[in-house]
Amino acid sequence: MENKFPVETCKDLGVVGIDVAGSASGADEKYEESVVQVFQAAHKKGLHRTAHAGEAGGAKEVLNALNEMYAERIGHGYRILRDEEAYRVNFLEGRRAHLEACPYSSVMTGAVVPEWNNHPIKRWAEDGADFSISRDDPTCFDNTPKSEMGLAHTKIGLTIHQLWQAQLNAAKASFAEEPLKSEIIAKVKAGEPPNHFVVDKSVGMTKLYSFPIVELHLHLYGAIRFETLLDLSRKRGLPMGNATTVAELKDLLVTDTPKNLAAVLRAFEIFLPVVKDDFEAIERVAYELCEDQAKEGVIYFEGRYSPHRLLNDDSPKQLQHTAREVVEAVTRGLRRGKADFGVDSRQILVMICGLPQYNWELLELDLRIPVETCQELGVVGIDVAGSAKGADEKYEDSVVEVFQDKRVTGIQDAHSQAAYKKGLHRTAHAGEAGGAREVVNMRKSKSKSFPGTERNARGTHRSRLPYTECGICLGQKSEKFHNICRDEAAYRNHFLEERRAHLEACPYSSVMTGAVPPEWTEHPVRRWAEDGADFSISRDDPTCFDNSIESEMELAHTNIGLTIHQLWQAQLNAAKASFAEEPLKSEVIAKVKATEPAKYLSFCLFEPEKDEGSG
Repeated sequence: MENKFPVETCKDLGVVGIDVAGSASGADEKYEESVVQVFQAAHKKGLHRTAHAGEAGGAKEVLNALNEMYAERIGHGYRILRDEEAYRVNFLEGRRAHLEACPYSSVMTGAVVPEWNNHPIKRWAEDGADFSISRDDPTCFDNTPKSEMGLAHTKIGLTIHQLWQAQLNAAKASFAEEPLKSEIIAKVKAGEPPNHFVVDKSVGMTKLYSFPIVELHLHLYGAIRFETLLDLSRKRGLPMGNATTVAELKDLLVTDTPKNLAAVLRAFEIFLPVVKDDFEAIERVAYELCEDQAKEGVIYFEGRYSPHRLLNDDSPKQLQHTAREVVEAVTRGLRRGKADFGVDSRQILVMICGLPQYNWELLELDLRIPVETCQELGVVGIDVAGSAKGADEKYEDSVVEVFQDKRVTGIQDAHSQAAYKKGLHRTAHAGEAGGAREVVNMRKSKSKSFPGTERNARGTHRSRLPYTECGICLGQKSEKFHNICRDEAAYRNHFLEERRAHLEACPYSSVMTGAVPPEWTEHPVRRWAEDGADFSISRDDPTCFDNSIESEMELAHTNIGLTIHQLWQAQLNAAKASFAEEPLKSEVIAKVKATEPAKYLSFCLFEPEKDEGSG
């Protein structure tokens, strides 16, 4: 060292450290003596040391690099986790060295098994260990810094803040001299992102997916433009708090921190009055929704709503309007939207728990909205919103009777069995505020004579249950079936082995309503995607959450960890579970199938995916 290549000369040439590659030998995993001696000499001369260890070798190799070679950084080091005590003492309590991780390389070389959500750096990030992220050999792996960040974020599950922390760790562990080192640290510190779980809804996804969108779970009166609400408020003289600007209205209505479902629903009480009993406004809302969906790349959606919630109950009897008038206004808006923007849509009428007086009105053949008329107006299904009650998590009798198409009042067969016999589909909110039992109860509504729900809305808590033709909210769609995962046997039986219902997931909403804890990498849709369950992704109520299709896809991809192909599969699932009639349904399915992305082990978060022939 001293004669042929003095340390001082190394520094003049920009050489700041030494490394050793290749595995240590023998059962004791020690490096050969010549390597150890060079590292010890470098330590005395002030030349920094890093060593490949814990990649092909085990925990002993890492400890030898620390104890005998004075290594300041460990290249790779994944297998230190095979010795929990050594890991804790040296990398958590003592923080004796920095760990240089290369996630993609680690799997390609066989150092780490290809189970991304169990990759060592996830543990390191959770423990607050000192590590960074690098590429190793991009000529061999064709990886970029951006693709490596994408892998760590979407597949392994690191948050944006944890990715930033890895950069700060790298800056602090660098072998750069002063003042350069301090300058680098300052630049990284200046870019610190917020340390919370809420996704940045402004991030664009245009480079991440190019397939069409099918949205099944969207509340029509929860998808009203803020500008439209302000305009209607001014015209009708009905203030919404003190809000006079979009920013002020968003502050009033939008939930962006986890709360409970009841807190979110209170927003409706603020803005629905400006729409009620105004059929021109209702038509406008439906029409504008089609335009907004077209801009988001949606080719088909199902808008659900309770007609009675758009009527004023306290109006004089002679001035009261009917639910049918509401449906007709929505139909006019959707038909104009189809003509102008090319977006297909259908309607789902919603029953509300606690309002039994309206439930049968949606189906009665001799009342205001005959089923045949529903179909002519584009109404293809029924839903129930609100939680089931009691320890047994059962819905009230009036709801169950409508889904089962039978009545306890002795009405003749011609006036019962309406939804099932007339081809009106069924979906139900279940497993959102309630648990797995709520979902299974909707599923059990099924009988040979009266199939139940086909989809479960939010089986995370909810799902489309067939009455359920599909499940629980098995009916035909299950909106947000998050909590069904609380009962492994029921989940496996109803949604994996038999695939009895489609699950309608609304990821962002699920956390904002308190249905799911704010731990994105543990979100139920990640489990569903890994298991191959039948689910789709929707927004629920964008007026309440200020979320877009792009932000929902971004959240599912970057925070929860779904791959691009899994996002596409969710669209195909949605198309197949839609309540659209033929030939429209087959046309929607064909459009989605035609845009299937390639399945890659590697992928890029921030750059367009490569063509298959690009190498």
